[in-house]
Amino acid sequence: MPINSRKLGPGTLHLGAGAMAVESQLSACRLNSAESVTTTGERLKALSGETKDTTSETADYAFTLDGSFWQDDPGASSVVDWSWDNMGTEQEFVFVPSTAGGRQVSGILIPVPLSIGGDDIEETDMASDFTWRIKGEPVRDTLP
Repeated sequence: MPINSRKLGPGTLHLGAGAMAVESQLSACRLNSAESVTTTGERLKALSGETKDTTSETADYAFTLDGSFWQDDPGASSVVDWSWDNMGTEQEFVFVPSTAGGRQVSGILIPVPLSIGGDDIEETDMASDFTWRIKGEPVRDTLP
């Protein structure tokens, strides 16, 4: 099978019911998943020496939207202000990693306030890494 890959961007990220476009502030963005497997039951032993395995496994999945924003000036279109104003609430999102890829991911996320400030005085642009939990399973679609 030949290599089949694509690059991140150009793409989009829209947040909230008002669909605030924030892709110009993003330097990284990805949808991540994690699996948690639970095993229940036991191995039963009979007097005869036979065993019966009653174990079963169930898997649960959790999703996050992770990345890094360049911090922007305060105001109505500020992603930093949006994250603080909407902390802990359920917010719609639509993430298009690459318009050339023709796919999008959408769902509901729970924003955590972005950091304010930075590490290097007058050397680098201030940035905020984020990990926002996604409620339930996100929906993967083709672009409209």
